Amino acid sequence: MRTFGLVITVALSLFQGSFAAPAIKARDCQVIPSTANAAVRDQVYRITQSRAVTAKVLLSTFETAWIESHVNNLNCGDQDSIGVFQQRPSQGWGSYDQIMNVDYSTNKFLDQAIVNDRNNPGYTAGQLAHY
Repeated sequence: MRTFGLVITVALSLFQGSFAAPAIKARDCQVIPSTANAAVRDQVYRITQSRAVTAKVLLSTFETAWIESHVNNLNCGDQDSIGVFQQRPSQGWGSYDQIMNVDYSTNKFLDQAIVNDRNNPGYTAGQLAHY
């Protein structure tokens, strides 16, 4: 497990700096930062560790956070999507204030990902990220 922790640390470091993606524009967002917010990244990681998620769920969590927001807690997005995971209040993920709370939104994402991983052991991390 130590090796996996090292791999995740290196991967997160890449997200933060040297692998900085170009800033992208999204509906209702001026600009999405090209690098991860370290405080958000660390908070999401601490929650995954406190819940002792599997390596696949951990990877799925960070894949989703990177693709959706570059691991930033955005107050804008497509349609009514907000937060680090770009969850939508209109789709039952919670209220605006709840989703903008990184602890809440991370736990909501994990609630779904953990169940989907348990019920679909053949799913990849990428597939878990979509369900």
